[in-house]
Amino acid sequence: MRSTILLLLLSAFTTAHATIHRVNNTGIAADFTTLQDAHDAANAGDTLHLEPSGSSYGACAFTKPLVVIGPGYFLNLNAGLQAATSSAITGGLVFEAGSEGAVVSGLDVQGQSQVKASFVRIERCRFSGNGMDLNIVYNTSGLNI
Repeated sequence: MRSTILLLLLSAFTTAHATIHRVNNTGIAADFTTLQDAHDAANAGDTLHLEPSGSSYGACAFTKPLVVIGPGYFLNLNAGLQAATSSAITGGLVFEAGSEGAVVSGLDVQGQSQVKASFVRIERCRFSGNGMDLNIVYNTSGLNI
């Protein structure tokens, strides 16, 4: 009994460890400068924090469940409330098989995006620019929306 509890606690401790990676392309030292590079280096369950920038972090094809957090958008509408008024701009986002459980929030997505996996959560994002489509390109009878 004691060894079972110890094994469960050890398992919970090792699986609960996730890393937060900073992504910044403005010249400030960070872990990565593009969203795809950050995705490729991250482990499932990690968080990618995209910082405000006037330049795009590029497109990304997700193949693992990650949490991606940006600063939001329309930050310049209420003067004096934000330290930085730039959003985190990305190209298109594609959620492939394996990205089930991914969460994306607070980004300005400027490209065609596709969801090909179940349980992908996209919240508080702005789709702008050319190709501002969000398509579910999966047999919806097998997709949990």
